[in-house]
Parts: sequence; C-alpha cells; structure tokens
Amino acid sequence: MKVAAAWNQLANGAAGEMQRVYDQLAKEPDRDDGDRQHPLEGKAGRGSFEGVDYVRWQIDVTSGGRVWYFIDRTPIGSGQKRRSGTVIIDEVHSGHPKSTEKRPTGKRRPGRT
Repeated sequence: MKVAAAWNQLANGAAGEMQRVYDQLAKEPDRDDGDRQHPLEGKAGRGSFEGVDYVRWQIDVTSGGRVWYFIDRTPIGSGQKRRSGTVIIDEVHSGHPKSTEKRPTGKRRPGRT
C-alpha cells in the first residue's frame, strides 16, 4: 500500500502531470525518449516483483517526482479482451531519488540535448 499512498500523494500535488504519466504508461510504457521516460541504468536498473526479475523503468512526473515501474510482457486474457502485458508500479518518489544521482561526467544519454 506504500506505493498507492505515494501515488495518491503525488497526484494530489501534481494532478495534471500524474494524468499524463498514467496515460503514457497505459499507452506506451516502453517508450524510451532518452529524457523523461527511460529504463534506469546500473544497479537501480534491475528489480524484482513476486520473484520475477525485471528491467526497472522511470518516468518523470515533475522536476523531482518519479515513478519507477516494471513491464511484464506476459499476455493476459483472450479474444477481444486480450492485453499485451501489465505495468507494475514499483516505487513512487515525490522528490528525485538519491540512488539515481550521478556525478556529472560530461556525457549525456542519447537523445538529450
């Protein structure tokens, strides 16, 4: 319930941005734009849920707020109700997560300007 409470808290302070995040995760959770939405790197870039290992993704909500999530690509349902997978919200941060801060190297991720 910790994740749900953090999601609601962030949504109370940034409702429009959280709606954008929700819509993006429902539509295109694996869109790597190199800036606001991308897989995390290094140690933070892997995680597990219910014993299954996943790549951890991040989408920026505000200048500091982040949603970390996994994409389970296992199809669900059948026929017209079949979905291509599930987005699992792993963590919600109202401020920039310290574990992803890096010292400047002069190198930027591809796609950033």
